[in-house]
Formats: sequence, C-alpha cells, structure tokens
Amino acid sequence: MSMAELMESITDELTEQLEYDASQREIKQDSEMSLVEFAEKIAPFPLSEFQKQSIREYEECEKRNLPLCHIPPRNVGRDFIYQLIEEWKRQHYLTDARCSKCNRLLGKFNGQAEIKCPKCGEINRIVVK
Repeated sequence: MSMAELMESITDELTEQLEYDASQREIKQDSEMSLVEFAEKIAPFPLSEFQKQSIREYEECEKRNLPLCHIPPRNVGRDFIYQLIEEWKRQHYLTDARCSKCNRLLGKFNGQAEIKCPKCGEINRIVVK
C-alpha cells in the first residue's frame, strides 16, 4: 500500500468517525431535551408564557412523583398541553409487554417488536402507540 493510499484510508476513517460522533450528539441532545423545549419544537404556533409555565409545573410534578395540582383553563390551550404531554410520554417512556399466553414480562418497549417468549415459546407481536 502506498503512502497516498494509506493517508486516504485514514482520512476516510476519520471522516466516518466524525459523522458518527455528530449524529450521536444530535440523538443525545434530543433525548436530553426538556418538555418545554420539546413543546416548542413540535408546536404549530408559539407557546405563551402561561403554557410554558404549565408545562414546567407538570414536569416538576413528574420528577417529584406528585399529582398535578394545576389545571389550566380551556382558553389557553389546555387540550394542546395534554396532547403534548401524551406525545412526550409516548416518545420517552417505555411500556411493559407481557406474553399473551403465560403472562411473563417480556420487557419494556417503545415502538414495535416481535418477541418469542423464553418460557412458553409463544410469538408475541408488540405495538406501542
């Protein structure tokens, strides 16, 4: 292998590694996104300060495992806030899946999967919505 070929292969490997690192940073940023940032990203309109505060209060209650005491009035986009929270949960929380035959816990999922139960051999199709 000539020196030029060696330098080219090293350059290609470094380029691939940099692209991979950049994509991993982007994925990490999305997973570390706060609920308010998530809301601002997917909302079809700018959020009001009251909506942002309501979302922050919900997020604090979730972190402390407390019930939500604050219910915003309907005219400030309460339904949108509820839809947003459900979408956040769907994307960031895992759902338990059990075998349809023996009820053994197969795991926690987010998305679709097809799992063979290790206990009874049943093929289980899991779809998390």
